[in-house]
Amino acid sequence: MQLAIASNTVSEASRDIMPTSGTPGWLTDGNPATGVPASGDAACNMNMIMAEIIQPILDAGLTLDATDWGQLSAAIKILIQKGITAADLVALDQIACQQGTNGYLKIPVSATQSILIQWGTFTGVTDNGPTNGIYECSAGIVVSWPIAFSTLFIALAGNATDVTGYGQQEQAWIWSSNVSGGKFSVACRTQNATMTGSYIAIGMA
Repeated sequence: MQLAIASNTVSEASRDIMPTSGTPGWLTDGNPATGVPASGDAACNMNMIMAEIIQPILDAGLTLDATDWGQLSAAIKILIQKGITAADLVALDQIACQQGTNGYLKIPVSATQSILIQWGTFTGVTDNGPTNGIYECSAGIVVSWPIAFSTLFIALAGNATDVTGYGQQEQAWIWSSNVSGGKFSVACRTQNATMTGSYIAIGMA
């Protein structure tokens, strides 16, 4: 692609530009039989077309080349790839993660919102009971999420640690939860057993 190479061309500063008045329309070759005259294809029309075609080529970092008839296509591909790469980098930059036994993963779903997945453990002692042979952690176990949610969808508890002996019926569960944290408990058939449970909580950051 290249600017017009012809006699009597002018610089960009001296080019003809589109008039500020008049009604935009489509060109016609006219029809002598019906008395419709042909359109006057003004230089400003071609200047505008060339400028529109050339701009994405320049935006893509290419140099205009009169021998290359595929520059506009190449420029479009370059600009699309640049856009995808930029979007990927923005998305990756917005992902936040804290790894470990207690941690979280924040995944952007829009420019202003992120899904937040958090996990961790809690530990308590089965000091109360027995009720039907089961001892519980009477006070419950208060946990603060690694970071607070703006909206909490769900919080779940599970995976109570094993207590020595068969038939212990180890349990871990959640009493309550909110955007800042939750309250959990553990139970088994042994009094004063130290037990650890785990949780997962999902919501919006």
